[in-house]
Parts: sequence; structure tokens; C-alpha cells
Amino acid sequence: MKHIMLLATFLVAGSNPLFAGETSAAFELDLTSVSELEFSDGNASIDLQSAQASFELGGLSLSVGIHDFDWTGAESLDFANGSVEPWEQVKTASLRYTFNRPISPSLFFTSSFGAGLSFEEESSDSLSADTFAAVIWNRSADWAFLFGAGYAWHAEVDLEFEVFPALGFTYRGQAEDGLSASLGIPETSLRYRFSPRTALSAGVGVRSFVNRLADDSAVSAAGYAEFIQFDVGLYFEHRFGDHIELRVGPSYGVEGELRIHDSEGVLLSEHDLESALGVGLKLRVAF
Repeated sequence: MKHIMLLATFLVAGSNPLFAGETSAAFELDLTSVSELEFSDGNASIDLQSAQASFELGGLSLSVGIHDFDWTGAESLDFANGSVEPWEQVKTASLRYTFNRPISPSLFFTSSFGAGLSFEEESSDSLSADTFAAVIWNRSADWAFLFGAGYAWHAEVDLEFEVFPALGFTYRGQAEDGLSASLGIPETSLRYRFSPRTALSAGVGVRSFVNRLADDSAVSAAGYAEFIQFDVGLYFEHRFGDHIELRVGPSYGVEGELRIHDSEGVLLSEHDLESALGVGLKLRVAF
């Protein structure tokens, strides 16, 4: 499942022409909160609040984010080495370029390249990058199919799945009313549109990053914490006028994992995360 998460991460962060309309410029604010995210191997939990802001211009997208960790009982975890706050905050930044071009009336080429940083204090050796390319086949007005592949890389951490497939289809993806659906990688969702402006959707999402820990970290000096949370969400969506879109709703984390690496990227330990409830809000303003 790691390859699904990695691909979903960078496609959701950038623009995805298969599932979203294109704009010349847009600002997006994404807020999420998860409470009492518990560890399977200790009497400990995390409250996680994340905020990410993105600005898109043409095919370029710049994103910055802050992720706050509030720990309870962290000293009971082996990897914490007695620390009550293994880390408090993670900063992320990424730059992405997306290129799209029609091949024929029924075929469409899309590709993406991105690079980013994720760190606690020092940003050295925290660089990651990814690339993706796919062909979209518009079989009919209702059906579209995606075929492609991607590659993910980190400066120090040996990712479990570096090369991964992109396969999926959409049904009535551009419909302005009624039912539409997407199944596969990078998106799995179900949406019912009450009108061109209002919809209710359910979908699979992911929060994932490889965080470069501080040089004096009690967990792993200058090491890495790889965080992955896989969830299902139910969202209310509404478009105000022609430029503002809002999405808000609850999510349920069904699987998660925290992986600790040393300063050379060697895997030291793996820790499962229990299911947890969360809530998300996304605001998008197009110019």
C-alpha cells in the first residue's frame, strides 16, 4: 500500500487535470485535525493539526505547510528514549510543475515533477522528489481511463516503493449533476452532485511525509521519521460564484504507520498507528 500513498501524496498536492478544472492562478488553504492518534505498541497518542497553503500559476505550484504534534504518554514509546516531546512541529515546502497536452481527440497526456523539503529544525538532507507521467483515454463522454507510472526519491531514506503504477478510471467525471466516481490510483472517490455548485463526496486520502529530525533529536540524531496516515473522508462541497470553492467534513483514519530511520536512512523501527477520527477543511480561490 505504500506505493498508493506516495502517489496520492504528490498528486493531491499539485494539480490533477483528470479530476479538477484548470485555472490560470489559484490559492488553496488545506486544514486538517486528528485527535488521539494512538500507537499500537505503547500507551501513547498524538493530536495532529496540519495547515498547508498552496499557490498555483499556470503549471507551477508552490506549497508550504506546518504540522503540529501534541503528544500524550510519549515516554512509554521505545523510540522516544524517554522524551515527552519526540518532536513538536514539522515544516514542509514543495515546488511542482505539471504539464498537460492533448494527443488526439480521445487521448490526453499528463505529467508532473516535484521537489520538496520536510524537516523539524535543520533542512539539510531533507530533499525529496518525484515524477509522474500518464495517458488518459476518454473512452466516451462518461468513461475515462488512466495508464501511467511514477517514481519517488529521497536524499537519504530508501523508500519501500520507488517505482509505482498509476491505473484507474472515472465515470461521469465532468458531470454537473447526479452520480460520478473514480476508482484506482491516484484517486478513489464517489460523488453525488445536487447541482453544478453543490455536492457530497466520499473518498480515500493520505497524509505522508519523511521528516528530517533535529541534530540533537532524542529519537534519532539528524535522523528521519516517516509518517503515513491513510483515511476515508465524507465531505460537503460548494462553489461560491465562479472563483471560490469550499470542502469540509469528517475523516476516519483506518491505517497508519510511523517509521524511524537513522541519519543515513537506515530503518531502525516501525510502529503501527490505530484508527482515529479527524476533520478537514479546504478552501480554494481561483483568479
